[in-house]
Amino acid sequence: MTQYTQSPNKEVRAASIKAAIWGEEREEEGRTVVRHTVRIQKRYLDKDSDEWRTTEYFFPNDLPRLCLVAEKAFEYIALSASSPRPTSSNRQATPLPGPTEVADENTAP
Repeated sequence: MTQYTQSPNKEVRAASIKAAIWGEEREEEGRTVVRHTVRIQKRYLDKDSDEWRTTEYFFPNDLPRLCLVAEKAFEYIALSASSPRPTSSNRQATPLPGPTEVADENTAP
């Protein structure tokens, strides 16, 4: 039986860039395995509408943070293979080192 969750198991964030990690439990060869998927996005303030939006496109100066959240997402997946799966009570975003709030319109809330 395949089991899906509505919210990610884990979120990793560096400033405006966030990786959301989901785990899908499924039966393979008589045992339960978890297949992970990752989505990486950036939040930004649209100057025309003055609303926060999400994109999957990045500027060159976003790439170091993109690499960092991708690395941390991989680390979480690799380490979770040998540890208990998270439950809804212990799912939380993990802030990474560095500025998470900058007084400029190009960062997420």
